[in-house]
Amino acid sequence: MKNWKEVKAMVMSLFGMKALPQQEGKLSFSKEQKEELIEALGDPALFDNFEKAANEEFEQVAKLEGERDQTKAKLKALLGEKEAAADAPATGAEADNSNKGGNSASPKAEKSTDEVIAELQAKFTKQQEEIDALSNLPEHDKPELLTNPKGKMSLVHSATHLFASGKSYDALTADRPWNQRLKAATAPGADPSLISAATNWDAANIARINQDFEAYWREDRQEVLDIMQDYRGIPSNWEVISGVDDRIGYVGILTQEITQGRKKNWLPKNKQKFIPLEGKVYPVQIDIQFEGYELQQIETSWMNRFNKEGSQPNKMSLVRMLWEHLLKQARKEDDQVIVKGVYNPDVDRTEAQSFIFRSNGFLKLVIDNMYKTFNPFKNLGTPTPSNIVDYVKSMCEKLPEEKRTMPGLDYGMSPTHLRWYIEKKKLLEGTYPTYKEGDMSVDGFPNIQLKKVDYLEGTNFHYITPDDNIKILENVPREKALLTIEYLKRQIFILGDYKMGAHVDVFGMQWDAGTPVDYNNQIFWCNDVELLTDVKVPMAADDATPSAQYHNVLITAANTGATAITNIDDAENGKYYYLYGGSDTNASTIANSGNFDLTGSVTLNSKTMIKLYKRPSDGKFVEIYRNEDIRIEEFVILAPDATTADAADGTRFITGTNTGATAITDITNAEEGMTYRLEGGSDNPNATTIAKTGKFSRLSAGITLTTGVFVDVIYQGGKFIETNRG
Repeated sequence: MKNWKEVKAMVMSLFGMKALPQQEGKLSFSKEQKEELIEALGDPALFDNFEKAANEEFEQVAKLEGERDQTKAKLKALLGEKEAAADAPATGAEADNSNKGGNSASPKAEKSTDEVIAELQAKFTKQQEEIDALSNLPEHDKPELLTNPKGKMSLVHSATHLFASGKSYDALTADRPWNQRLKAATAPGADPSLISAATNWDAANIARINQDFEAYWREDRQEVLDIMQDYRGIPSNWEVISGVDDRIGYVGILTQEITQGRKKNWLPKNKQKFIPLEGKVYPVQIDIQFEGYELQQIETSWMNRFNKEGSQPNKMSLVRMLWEHLLKQARKEDDQVIVKGVYNPDVDRTEAQSFIFRSNGFLKLVIDNMYKTFNPFKNLGTPTPSNIVDYVKSMCEKLPEEKRTMPGLDYGMSPTHLRWYIEKKKLLEGTYPTYKEGDMSVDGFPNIQLKKVDYLEGTNFHYITPDDNIKILENVPREKALLTIEYLKRQIFILGDYKMGAHVDVFGMQWDAGTPVDYNNQIFWCNDVELLTDVKVPMAADDATPSAQYHNVLITAANTGATAITNIDDAENGKYYYLYGGSDTNASTIANSGNFDLTGSVTLNSKTMIKLYKRPSDGKFVEIYRNEDIRIEEFVILAPDATTADAADGTRFITGTNTGATAITDITNAEEGMTYRLEGGSDNPNATTIAKTGKFSRLSAGITLTTGVFVDVIYQGGKFIETNRG
C-alpha cells in the first residue's frame, strides 16, 4: 500500500494505540474498533485493503524476526566456539604448523571465525533495521538542538518540524508562520522582538488553523481524550456511555414473591411489572467571539512559554494551547453540570445563558424522582463533625436487610463530610485512616464504599446506590474536541456542538401509580434534604405567573413596568418554592391575597427572598420565611456589644451596631473540625475587633470587622485557626 507508514500512523492515532493489535500474526481489532474505522474510511473495501497491508507487514516482521533469532543463535554458538578454541592448547600437527615459516603455499582456507562473526553481525544489524522500518512510525528528519536567547534551556527542532515531532500541525511551512517564528525566536542570538510579533489572523490563516485542529484530533487522539474525559470531582466509576444520539431506553422488571409450599391446586402467585426507563442527552453549544488581537495575545503567550529563564516548557504546539484555552473551561462546566445542572430550554433568549441551565444533572434527577420512584430516609437529622460516623452508620442501617449486604454499593458525600468522617474515626480509634477511592468502606459494612463527590460541597446530601447505577451519557466523544473557526471583518468566531447528560439507571419502581414506594423496590437511597436551592432559574420580565416546570427556585428580572405575581404555574402540592428578587427596576411584588397566604405583602428587590410551601389542603402558597437582606441569609446577627458567638446558633455570624469598643474572644460550643465565619455588619466607630490572642492566637493578624470584612476560622485543638479573610 502506498504511504503505508502514514496510513498506519493515522489509524493508530485514531485509537490511541502504540502498535496495531494482532493475534496469531493477523490484525485483531475489536468489533467496535472495526466498525469505527469502517465508518471513518467510508468504505468496507478500504478497510479490507488496510487489513491486508497490516497482515503482510506482520508476516514480514515475523519472518525477519525468525531470521534474526537464527542469526543470533549462530552468532552465540560461534562466539562460544571461538572462546573455547582460544582456550584449548595447540597439539600435534597444529603445533608443528605453528612453528613453520610462511614460505610454502597452502590450500585456500575456509572463512575464519572472525569473518563469519562479522558477516553475521552485519546481517543481524540489517535485519533489525528492516524490522524497525516496518514497525515504527514514520522516521523524522534529523533534529537540531537550539538554545533559547537567555541560554537557560534547550529545544530540539528539525529542519521541517517544531520539536522534531513530525506532526502535520508542527510543520515549518509558509502557511504556518507561527511555527516558523517560534523556531526563529528560540534560536541562539534570536531577536527578542520575534516573541512579541504576531500572526495576522486573516481568512487564510484561520482556514489553516481549522485544518490543524482536525489533525490534532487525528494524530494525538489519546492526549485529547485524556484531557476531555478529565471529569474532576466526579467518582471514577461513573461510567461514560457513548453513542446516545437523543435518548437511551431499556426496561426494568419489578417482581414479587413467586414460591410457596406444596399444594394440590394450581395457585399462581407471581406478579411482575415491566417498566420503561430512559436516559437523555442534551445538545450543548460553544459560541466564542474574538477580535483578531485577542487571538494574537494567546499566540504571544504561547511563544513566551519558551523564553523563560531557568524553565523547561512542555513542548506544546499552538494548536494544543488554543484547544486547551478554549475547551478546558468547557470541560470544567461539563463536570459541574453533570452534578448540578438544571435544564431551562429558553431557546428564544436574546442574552447568553448560564452553563448550569444546559441540562439536568444528577441532583435534579434525584429531585424529580424523590417521593415518586423512591423514598428518602427521614428523621436522620443534620450531619455534623461530631455525629458524622454515627450518621453514616444510621443511613446504612436504614437499608432493607436484603439490600444491606448487596455487593458493590457506594456511599456518596461531599469532600468536607468525608474529611469529618476521617477525622472523627481518628478520634474514636486513635488511628488516622487514609482515604483512597474505592478502598475505604463504612464500619461494619465492607460492601459499602465511601465516595467523595466534589460538587456536593456545601450540601448535606448523602446517598447510597450500586457503584454502576450513575452514568454520564454522550453522543460522539470526538465532538467535544472539534471546533470550527470562522473569520469575518477582523472578528473570529469559534463554534462547537456536542451532546451529553447525566443519567441514573434506576431509582426505584412502583407497582401502580399512586401506590406507596417501598424501600425494598428501590436501589437508590438518600437522606431527606433540599437540593439545588442555590441554582436560580431566571423569570421573564413582567411575568405575573412564573412557571416552576423546570425548577422550584426562581429569580425575577428587570420589569418594564409594575408587576404583581399572582400565581406560580406548574407548582406541585407539598413542595417548597423559593422566589428571589433579581432587580430593583420595577421590582415584582406579591400581595397577601388570592393564591398567597403571607404574613404581609412583599417586594422582591435585589436583596429579598421568600420561601413558600404549596399547601395541599387548599393549594395556596403559604409563607415559611422571608429574608429582606440576602447578604445576611443564613447568618446569625450578633447582638450589639457581643463579645462571643454561639456555635449552637449557626456557623456564620454578622456583628451588630456596638455602643462601645467591642472585641470577640470566643465562639462557644464550637465543634472540632468545623469552619466558622465572622463578618462585620457595621461601620460605626465601634466596629468589632478580634485580636491575635487567646483562642484566636492562630490568626495571621488581628482584624477589625467593618461592614463586609470577614474572617474564616476552623476550630482545631482548642484554637480558631484562620483559613481565609477578605
